[in-house]
Amino acid sequence: MATINDIAKKTGYAKSTISRYLNSSGYVSATAQRIIQQAIDELDYHPNSIARSLSNGATNKIGVVVPHVEHAYFLETIRGLMDAAVSAKAEMVLLPSAYDPKLEKRYLNQLRDKDFDSLIFTSRQTPLAEIAGYRKYGNIICMEDASAYGLSSVYVRRENGFRELFKWLKRKQIRHLALIFSRNTQASPTYRQAMASMLKVMPTIDYKTFGGVNSYQDAYKAVDELVSGNFDCILADSDDVAAYYLMKLPLLLERVPLVVSHESQLSGKLLHIPSVNENLYELGQRLFAAAVSNHQVNIEIPSKFLPRD
Repeated sequence: MATINDIAKKTGYAKSTISRYLNSSGYVSATAQRIIQQAIDELDYHPNSIARSLSNGATNKIGVVVPHVEHAYFLETIRGLMDAAVSAKAEMVLLPSAYDPKLEKRYLNQLRDKDFDSLIFTSRQTPLAEIAGYRKYGNIICMEDASAYGLSSVYVRRENGFRELFKWLKRKQIRHLALIFSRNTQASPTYRQAMASMLKVMPTIDYKTFGGVNSYQDAYKAVDELVSGNFDCILADSDDVAAYYLMKLPLLLERVPLVVSHESQLSGKLLHIPSVNENLYELGQRLFAAAVSNHQVNIEIPSKFLPRD
């Protein structure tokens, strides 16, 4: 395997010049660049990334823990992350977790072992207190307010959008509400914030929650109960899920309930679905900026209800 010494012998340039060229860390004349690159091609030289990481103490890799990509929440956030990484010529590694604590622990151990410089948790099952125990090994960013644990936080402030949504539903005299979630448990920040906002604005409302619905393809799981439940409104987990109910329920019910959403997508805009815009693309961009920052951050991104009457 060729080394920098081999390139130096072949080109006559000092190893320091070759290192500056390889790392884009200083001035190298156009002539030297051409000659060095030609030698690299002829010698089939490939830099040792492990050795480089050991020498400069950084991998230039960002790990992104994602439970799945079935939900628009993760897809749109990852799109923002990827675009920011491409612009910065940074390396981003997606780490699927399926909410498995063992996998999440493995990724935390990889941060400890310097496989990544930063680790982003888009969602998690592992307690924040346990995650915080790894912050000494690298930058950890959570998509929820984890500042009390000394972790960087970049997240959507959903309360504003939810509050306006439930005020709107109250004005429409909604009394029997179905709420569709990816996870209808206290482990989910979305669930906690939606329920808290609803009970504050509409404390006497009759409601039922449904979980395990992430996408248009999942929406059928709750159809039978929605048909038999006599709901006058359905709050879907995304515009795509809401679109499914708008298409399916008129085939099954004479009186179709109002359908609203809390994950604004193109489908909602086209079908005029009232929805909460959570600015997920911007969220992804801000997450990347936090991942390459040397400082702990706590960034709230406001949400906004879009009535689309």
